[in-house]
Amino acid sequence: MLSIPRSQGEQALHTDNVGAGGNDRQLAATMTPSDLAALRAG
Repeated sequence: MLSIPRSQGEQALHTDNVGAGGNDRQLAATMTPSDLAALRAG
């Protein structure tokens, strides 16, 4: 994911998703362990 410095405010969704693990929580809640393994394998 491309992050442009200072383009996202502290309250932005970007902060939660990238900085606070929000993307990881969402993936874990919606995908199976085999789906996640396939993503990690690239």
